Amino acid sequence: MLGLLKLDHRADTIVGDAINRGVSGGEKRRVTIGVELVKPARVIYLDEPTTGLDATAALRVMRVLKGLTTAGNTVVCAAKQPSYEILSLFDKVMIMAKGQIAFLGSVKQAVGWFESLGYYPLEKVNPAEFLRTQQSLPRPHPEFNLF
Repeated sequence: MLGLLKLDHRADTIVGDAINRGVSGGEKRRVTIGVELVKPARVIYLDEPTTGLDATAALRVMRVLKGLTTAGNTVVCAAKQPSYEILSLFDKVMIMAKGQIAFLGSVKQAVGWFESLGYYPLEKVNPAEFLRTQQSLPRPHPEFNLF
């Protein structure tokens, strides 16, 4: 796990606390994720696992999580403002608008879905950014109103 999260050079380093300096903030975040991942679990829930990480570390963490899914595990996580490269690692995405599901499906289907509702991305806009902006839809699509 240390190698996967690029923490092997910190194997003998104290993580640290408010008084004792230890690993960096990004490394501490990856340590926390690693601790959760070594526990035996078929379903893994992570709340914003890339928050506080630089782009390279965030992508590395998400690739590790994707690897867990190909090994038969289920990973559920929240990701605010993912890069397109990170977004493309997801098998399914759920986009919420005003507390309701606005879209649920594959990343490949998402842009087409919003275009069918009359919401078109501007030219040369990152698809991840376009999908993020759909949170401000006037109202969620009735097909996804599950309640």
